[in-house]
Amino acid sequence: MSLARRHRSLMLAAAAAAIGTLPPEQRPTPGPEATEYELLRAQLGEDLRRLKDIQSIEKKIELKRELAPKYFPWVEGALRAAEESGKAGPDDIVTQVMIWSIDVGSYASALHLARHMIRYALPMPDRFDRGVEAFVLESVADSALKAIGCGETFDRELLLEAEEATDHADMHDEIRAKLAKAIGLLLAQQAEDEPAEGETTGGPAGGKRAAAEAALARLRRAYELDARSGVKKQVERLERAVAQFAAAADQDSAPAGPKHGSGDPEGTPGPDAGNQVSGVPENPGQIDAATAAAEPAPEQAPPEAVEVKAPAKRRNRA
Repeated sequence: MSLARRHRSLMLAAAAAAIGTLPPEQRPTPGPEATEYELLRAQLGEDLRRLKDIQSIEKKIELKRELAPKYFPWVEGALRAAEESGKAGPDDIVTQVMIWSIDVGSYASALHLARHMIRYALPMPDRFDRGVEAFVLESVADSALKAIGCGETFDRELLLEAEEATDHADMHDEIRAKLAKAIGLLLAQQAEDEPAEGETTGGPAGGKRAAAEAALARLRRAYELDARSGVKKQVERLERAVAQFAAAADQDSAPAGPKHGSGDPEGTPGPDAGNQVSGVPENPGQIDAATAAAEPAPEQAPPEAVEVKAPAKRRNRA
């Protein structure tokens, strides 16, 4: 599309969007802006028929990626007019480009258009049985879960943005469970990849534990919303990992015992030192409590899914 054609389409879209917000009796006689919109709607109908004749999902996506750009100037103009006037009416072109953006993986663009639709309470096409909030949230969550299942990653910020944009909306719990699961699994990946405390890392101290705890909270929420969400095993593994972190932290924070039995910190023997040989208690069966507390705790098995390296333990001298 030439720059002149793009500019004309943008201007006509802005004019048509402004006219569409007026009551019917105040609308002017149809002009070029109305003609442009009807021509684009006719073109959109033809493109949808082309897509319907294709059976392959991959080929559909390729065609949508090819078709969408010719509608961008109109969409840009419609959003600009809404921003200036504070009003917007139903627009089949804006709605369809939002849907195609989801389909081709342009999630940031899709969220931008979805926010516009949510702000002005614009409807989804009749063939959809969900509102824009549920459609966007489930689509993004499904895409994230598919990527994770293929061993890939996904932009967690996009999921958080989708959550924030749709937080007000009423929808099925199963949809929100999908989002919580996707965010939880991404956080679990982060916990697994984060270097253990004591290793060279540019990240904040305790990042591995914080990611594991955040992942556990999200996955527990997914299970609360939908017991069939498939997160039970991940929850159990993360619970074991978080318990290990807590045990390691407790051990590191325990006070160190005296240096030589009951003597002072500088090593001066106590009053009972004469009854001992080389610091061994007179009765070997009786172990000094401070000495027992200073012994390192036994190693615990790491979690199955999240490889956790507990922080390096400091061996206190008894």
